[in-house]
Amino acid sequence: MKQINFRAMNTEIMVQVSDDISHDDVHWEDLVRAQFYQVESMASRFIPESELSRWNASPVGIQFPVSKGMFQLLAEAWELAIATNFKFNPFIGSKLQELGYDRSFELLESVTGEFECIPVETDAADSVFSDFDALILNLNDHTVVKNYDAKVDLGGIGKGWAVDRTYHLLKDQMHASSGAIDAGGDMMLWNEQTPWEVGIQHPTEEDQEIIQLWVKRAGIATSNVLYRRWRHHERVQHHILDGQTFKPAASDIVQATVLGPTVASAEVASKVICMLTADEVNGWMASHFPGYGYVLVTRNGEIKLNREVRDFVEELLW
Repeated sequence: MKQINFRAMNTEIMVQVSDDISHDDVHWEDLVRAQFYQVESMASRFIPESELSRWNASPVGIQFPVSKGMFQLLAEAWELAIATNFKFNPFIGSKLQELGYDRSFELLESVTGEFECIPVETDAADSVFSDFDALILNLNDHTVVKNYDAKVDLGGIGKGWAVDRTYHLLKDQMHASSGAIDAGGDMMLWNEQTPWEVGIQHPTEEDQEIIQLWVKRAGIATSNVLYRRWRHHERVQHHILDGQTFKPAASDIVQATVLGPTVASAEVASKVICMLTADEVNGWMASHFPGYGYVLVTRNGEIKLNREVRDFVEELLW
């Protein structure tokens, strides 16, 4: 196996590929790094000159030209927003900024060891976002129009999308028969011969795993309301906002891991699970992400998983 490690998108990236990878004069390592660097420079709201930052700063209602990659990322994000009835909503950027998440996470006053998060009240506490025309994508000229006065955040889905793009580069274009891409816990694994062993970390005990999975092919993403937490105006906040209400998620679930065909969709599903109650998850997933597997941990330490997990693994141990 060949392996590279590097840092991008504010996380550690590890990529392993089989020795049968094919490439011409360009080193595969450079192409892999370029995938993540491109998405970061394109879609980070913390880089002032990024496409996303420039679009966020533009007026509402204008046609804004974007690159092909940015258009594809926005299209997938909006498709998933509609599929989740806007529980996942890219237009949470302004609210995250209002709650203090206005710079890269390592620069915030992080909080650990606290379970409770005090939701911030809004003036429209009972309103539910349902504006299907908030974002218009014009395929003919690769322009986008925002009809909703709020900033877009693509942090989570952007990282998953970068993993998916890298997977297609390595497997479909370079014909690597097996590989693993890990971007801070957002993973794509494939190996038709020997499955990959994956441990899901305990939400509070970093040296413990709640379950081990032996995976042949899956996109895997984990969301955790205890990890990205910070203090703002004496209140503890976290980064998972309900896209319908723009409030921090308040649930009995503290962590969710999802297995699916793509990392971007698994990342979205894992975040939405953290907005639901444990009793709601199975029905919601069956309706919105049929065939996806999940493993969740509740506030009282209970571990739940659905039967679809077994469709992605050869073996599991818990």
